[in-house]
Amino acid sequence: MPPPEAKIALSLRDKKLLATWVNQGAKFGGHWAFETPNQSQLPTLSPSNRKWARNEIDHFIAKRLEREGLKPSPAASKETLIRRAALDLTGLPPSLKDVDTFLADKSPEAYERILDRLLASEH
Repeated sequence: MPPPEAKIALSLRDKKLLATWVNQGAKFGGHWAFETPNQSQLPTLSPSNRKWARNEIDHFIAKRLEREGLKPSPAASKETLIRRAALDLTGLPPSLKDVDTFLADKSPEAYERILDRLLASEH
């Protein structure tokens, strides 16, 4: 609300709108930005979706897909991943050297490494 020194009054329409909102069960609390966030419990997934989920966010996505009767899409190929990442982060397709380096890297951190490399690019 504006501070009192602003001398701005609510119109009768606005007052009625606020009264209706309160009568319908509006909840008043502190501003969301100043509330302490609560840790959410990970949803329980079907066995196939448990295998698919790689991180906490994937659990929530998989649960929603289950509710909607959908299945997750298969993982993209490494060629597709590097192309998407390069275009998203630099606006340019990946260099052949970057593609070859990424495809040759068999470690679990390969994707993170290429992301770091693209983020460090001056492009």
